[in-house]
Amino acid sequence: MSAGCFIKKIRVINAIEVNTNRSQNDIRAYEEKVIHEEKTTTPNNDDSNQPSVISAYSQEIDELTKAYTYYSEELKNINKLIANQNSRSRELANEEKDCLREANFVDFSYYKVYRDQNDELVSDFIVAQKEDVAASSIRLFSLLFTISLPISNSNIGDGSVCREYHMINGLRLALRPSKCIDWGEINAAWSQAAQLLMLVCASVSFSPSKLRIIPLTSGCAKVMQVTESHAKVVHNLGKDFAIATSETKRTFDGGKNDDDNKSDASLMLEAFGAFSEILLQLIDHVTLTFLKTSSYNSKFSSIAQHQQDEQKPPFPMSDKVFGSHNSNVSSLITTILSLSSNDSDKECRYVVNVTVTNLKWISNIVDQFILHDEE
Repeated sequence: MSAGCFIKKIRVINAIEVNTNRSQNDIRAYEEKVIHEEKTTTPNNDDSNQPSVISAYSQEIDELTKAYTYYSEELKNINKLIANQNSRSRELANEEKDCLREANFVDFSYYKVYRDQNDELVSDFIVAQKEDVAASSIRLFSLLFTISLPISNSNIGDGSVCREYHMINGLRLALRPSKCIDWGEINAAWSQAAQLLMLVCASVSFSPSKLRIIPLTSGCAKVMQVTESHAKVVHNLGKDFAIATSETKRTFDGGKNDDDNKSDASLMLEAFGAFSEILLQLIDHVTLTFLKTSSYNSKFSSIAQHQQDEQKPPFPMSDKVFGSHNSNVSSLITTILSLSSNDSDKECRYVVNVTVTNLKWISNIVDQFILHDEE
């Protein structure tokens, strides 16, 4: 039964009680009036009207008595309904307590599950954080390629160790063979350098203009160049033992060109010039695209102050300057080819020093400040 029905029942009960009280008062009033009339009636009055008056009063009293009996029964029924409603209310209250108790138990169970899952997630997060910190200290290029600079007697003091050549992964980087270094080691060393340069270019999504590196071939690493006449020329970074010496350099379509009669060392110098040109384009790309932007510049500057790094390569390289020379690498290679043996050896070591040192610098920059920017 709804609350509205219950309130209506209460109002009916109250109305019945009021009517009952009113009927009782009317009965008493009629009885008193009858008694009063009997007392005040004189013996000379006409007794013929008395029976009709008494009959009317008696009939009215009977009707009131019946109404009283009826409303009394209704009141009893209503009291029974109220008792039933109170009983149902107590049952609902008990059921509500049981539901709340079960809900609390369910909430507690879910809380335990949530707590266990939360603890597990926190533990996984801590492990992931530790792995991220450990991974952030890894330098990919440094793991794969180790570039060592020359060491002279004046730098080591006692003269017990002297390293004359630049080295990559234990292989000496030279432009021509000598008594202590042959073409096999030169091929292997520049193949490693070509792989490093290609990986650094790929890491920053850079594609050189009119040049492409082919680091792994049957003979030696190669650099393919598109000339102004749109011919594709392949330069060998070393000596390709798979073909004859006179065919070391060919156009892409297989036809011979004017350089077929050049020596392997001369062709190696031209290939080195193409290699250095790719490095120059890469340095310009990284400098303009990354290091000049505010986010990289801020990060680079904060670390550079600690490591004493600079936001430019150790040796200047551009279309007009190569190291300390006021000429580009192509012009410098042409000059070296015209020098005597001793002078050309000195200049060859210098250009290798400029290129390899800048290659080491750019690989460290990309590895530390760009690939790990999201740490």
